[in-house]
Amino acid sequence: MVDLAPLVGTDRREGVVITVTERDGTGHAVYEFVDGMKDFSEPLEIDLVPVSATVFAGTGGGGAAFSED
Repeated sequence: MVDLAPLVGTDRREGVVITVTERDGTGHAVYEFVDGMKDFSEPLEIDLVPVSATVFAGTGGGGAAFSED
């Protein structure tokens, strides 16, 4: 089991806000486009699957920004 507490919070970068939370022991992220990029895609909801203590794979992102359609 990975301790998510140090990773929980919000990170704002140019054009995006990434919010990491913990839900029932599982990591979750919301990747939201803001400012000049706000119309690029709806917020992406991503479940975080630990690969190691500091590396996570994201599932469930989908979103128009990354699809062929």
